Amino acid sequence: MDLPRCFRKNTIGILWMLVVVPLFVSAQISVENVVTNANPISVSASPENPVPNERVTIKVASSRFSVDESTITWYVNGEQIRSGIGAKETVLTVGSAGSALRVTVVVEHKKFGTFEVEKTFRPAEVTLVWEADTYTPPFYRGKALPASQADTRIMAFPRIIDETSGRLVPARELVYLWKVDFRVIEDRSGYGRNTLEFQGAKVYEHRYVTVDVSTVDGLVTAHAAASISAIQPEIVLYENRPLEGVVYDTALTGSVTIRGEESAIRAEPYFFSHSEPVETRWALNGNAIEVDGGGTLGWREVTFRKPEDVEGGASRVTLDVNATERFLQFASANLLIQFGTFEGFFGNFFGF
Repeated sequence: MDLPRCFRKNTIGILWMLVVVPLFVSAQISVENVVTNANPISVSASPENPVPNERVTIKVASSRFSVDESTITWYVNGEQIRSGIGAKETVLTVGSAGSALRVTVVVEHKKFGTFEVEKTFRPAEVTLVWEADTYTPPFYRGKALPASQADTRIMAFPRIIDETSGRLVPARELVYLWKVDFRVIEDRSGYGRNTLEFQGAKVYEHRYVTVDVSTVDGLVTAHAAASISAIQPEIVLYENRPLEGVVYDTALTGSVTIRGEESAIRAEPYFFSHSEPVETRWALNGNAIEVDGGGTLGWREVTFRKPEDVEGGASRVTLDVNATERFLQFASANLLIQFGTFEGFFGNFFGF
């Protein structure tokens, strides 16, 4: 027998409610179970990625209740080392590279129950070595320092030991995450990328570079950081003697006396960028002098000659160097040069 049309419509509505409502209630129950069973206990460590044989401070906390009211028991590699009410912190020393230190914390609360959390430390280390693409003279024993906005190269040398085989994992088989001033450099990070090139900071500022090095499975991670400050470049003057060559042992500063008829002065532009074109100005007692820009040395060397009719005297020599593109790279030098017998005469006697 056919039902009236209005009755059939209401029946369909009731059936739809019977089907849909239980599904909606079931979803609510599922979410509630996830929240109820979630572990509220967390463990933090300082430092987070300790190097071999380093002391590490470990703390336990709860997002639901006070751990100060709980009985906390600590285990290291399965052996109990400490237990007590509110024992929420401990200090341990990790082992050598390639070892594993498994820390287990059991927290018992009278109202909320018992919870367990575990953290494993696999100590590793990474060393950062950097250099700037800037000029230093021959036989210079120091590091090439970065002038303002100089191109800089930094390399990571990790020491991560495989826990199973005991072998040193090659740098090319690790994953690198580079950051400069807390910004991830995605196109320079990745598998085997242990070198980063970047433009340095402006003068008197610094770049903060960090790297996280990890195994492919992510079980071992090492962290390192370097703060690289930009400096002002320098112009240092040296005497270039005919028989001895450039006397790099002694920089010419202040006032110098040079015996003989002539003397060559070499200017060394410490820490200017290699590829940076520069503008230069030599001057004698404030008057610009022309310098032959040809040859391998170009503007960097000038020869001063004493006129035949002058017994002695002194003149002030100055040099200004300015980068044409990285305009914050600039430096100057000045020197009082005395020739022959000096009796207080101050003038231009070099024949320019």
